Amino acid sequence: MTGSTRNRFFIWKLLGRLLPLLIIIGGLAVLAMIHALPVEESEPEIIPSPPVNVTVLPVAVIPTIPDEFILDATVEPNRIVKVAAEVDGRVERYGQVDSKQLEEGDFVQAGAPLLHLNTELLQAACNQAQAQYDFDLKNYDRMAQAHLRNVATQKELDEARTNLDLSKATLDQVKARLDRTTIFAPITGKLNRLPVEIGEFVMPGTTCAEIVDDQTVKIVVNISERDIGYFRLGQEQKIFVEHSGQPATFTGRITYISDLAEQLAHTTRVEIAVPNDHRRFQSGQFVTVRLKRQDLQDVIMVPLDAIIPLEDGYMVYVVEDGKAQPRENIRIDIFSIKGKQIRVTHGLSGGESLIVRGNWMCGPGQDVNVVSTESPQLAQQVN
Repeated sequence: MTGSTRNRFFIWKLLGRLLPLLIIIGGLAVLAMIHALPVEESEPEIIPSPPVNVTVLPVAVIPTIPDEFILDATVEPNRIVKVAAEVDGRVERYGQVDSKQLEEGDFVQAGAPLLHLNTELLQAACNQAQAQYDFDLKNYDRMAQAHLRNVATQKELDEARTNLDLSKATLDQVKARLDRTTIFAPITGKLNRLPVEIGEFVMPGTTCAEIVDDQTVKIVVNISERDIGYFRLGQEQKIFVEHSGQPATFTGRITYISDLAEQLAHTTRVEIAVPNDHRRFQSGQFVTVRLKRQDLQDVIMVPLDAIIPLEDGYMVYVVEDGKAQPRENIRIDIFSIKGKQIRVTHGLSGGESLIVRGNWMCGPGQDVNVVSTESPQLAQQVN
C-alpha cells in the first residue's frame, strides 16, 4: 500500500468515528436556534365554575326560649312508715276497713286500728292497779280528815300522799300499756305489708305493719354539678310519664336539694313533689323530667347541618350579593341543642341568609343559586 493510499484510509476511519459526535453537536445547535426564535405567548383561558345550588334560611331572633334539658328520674313514695309494737303480746285479730278484715293493699286512714293484741294479762294488771289506787285514795282522804282534827301527824299525811301518787303512776302506766295493745295507723296511706300473723307473739319493737304514703310522690333526679346551681326550692318542673299507653305531663315542685353531692358521679339528689291523686305513679317507676335552668333572651337557633366544624372552631356560609361568604367566628352553645337545632351565641345576626343545604359544596366567594328558602318559623320549632 502506497503512502497516499494509507493516508486516505486513516482519514476515512477517523471520519467514521467522529460522525456520531458531529451529528449530536449539530442537533444541539438546531435546538438552540429554535429556542432562540421569538414565541408569541398567550394567556390560559379561565373557565368559571358553575353556581352551587343552595337552600337558605333567614336567621330569626327568638325573643324568649326556655333553657331546658331532659333527665331520667325515679318515683319514690312520700313516706314509708314501719309501725312497731310498743308492748309485748299475742296478735289476737286484725283491724277492719269497710266492715271487712284489713288486708295488705287496703287504704287506711290515720288513726285506724291495724292490729289488736291480747289484753288478758294487762287487763288483770290494770284491775289490780286500779284497786290499789282506789284504796290509797280513800286512805289519803281519811288521813287528811284526821290531820284536820289533829289526830294524824303531818308525816302520816305525807306518807299517804306519797302512796297515792305511786299508785296513780302505776295505774297510768298499766293503762297506757293496755291502750297500746291496739296498734293504730300513724299516717294515711296504703297498707303495704302485714308481716305478723294472728296468734303470733310480738315483742316491743317488732314491725307489725308497713304503710306507704303515695298520695304525693317524690320524683328523684340526680343533677350534675354544672347545672345544680340553677335550681331552687319551690321551682316548678315538668314530669313526663306514659299511663295506659298514653303520654301524660305533670307539674311538680322542688321540695328537697341535697347539700352533699355524690362524690363519684358529681351529681346532687333533687326531689320533686307531685300529687298522685289518680295513682298514676308507682314506687320505683322510671319517668322523664324536663328541667328548666332559665329563660334565654334574643336566641338564634340554626340547623345543625348548617354548622361546619373547623380545627379551632366552627363556621357557616351566608349569601351576600349572590355569593357564599364565610362566617368563621361562629360560637355555639353545645349544651343548647333542641332537636336538630343548636344555639349560636356569636357570629350571626337576624335577617342574614344562612345556607343550610349545599354549604359543604361552597367556598369563599362562590357563586350560588338559591333554589329554595325555608321559613324562619322552622328555627323556632324546638323540642
